Amino acid sequence: MIAATIADTKATNAASYSAGSQGVSLQISDVFVVELGKVDAGNISLEDIAALLEPFLTCMATTGSSILRERLKDRIFTPLLESNVTMPDSSDDEEEEEQLHLLDQRKLQNKTRQLRRKTRKEIEALINEKYVFTNFNILIYAENHIYPAASAEGVDESNREELYALYNMAR
Repeated sequence: MIAATIADTKATNAASYSAGSQGVSLQISDVFVVELGKVDAGNISLEDIAALLEPFLTCMATTGSSILRERLKDRIFTPLLESNVTMPDSSDDEEEEEQLHLLDQRKLQNKTRQLRRKTRKEIEALINEKYVFTNFNILIYAENHIYPAASAEGVDESNREELYALYNMAR
C-alpha cells in the first residue's frame, strides 16, 4: 500500500499533480524515518532497509513534482545518510566545517532564546535526533541502489541531479 502510494509514477508525473493531491505521499515522507527509527534498528539488515527505501528511491527518480522530490530528500535520504556516515580521518576541512556548524548552532540558539524553554528543548531534541541503523552501510547502499537509480535510462535530468547529489553525499 505504501509502496503503491509513493511509487505511483502515473499520478506523480501527471501535469495536474497539485500540492493537495500529494498530501499522503508528503505525510508518509515526513514520518517514515522517525517510525523506522522506532523499530528494532540494530537488527534491520541492509537488504531490508534497501527494500523499504526502494519505493522512495523510485519516486525520487520518476516524480515530476519538485515538492515531493525535495521532501523525500530532506526527510528520508538526508537524515539517513547524515546519521550513518562512515567517519574518515580528520582533516583541516572537517575542522573548518565543525567551526561553521558551531556557528550555525549559536545562531539557532540566539533565535530560540525567544521561545519558551519547553519549546526550545523540543526543537533541540528534534534537531539532534539521529537515526542510526548499525547494519546500514551508506557506501554500499549508494553504490548498489542510488547510483543505479541515477544512471538509469529515462530518468529526468532534474531527478538525476538530485540522485547524484545524494550519491555524492554518501561518499
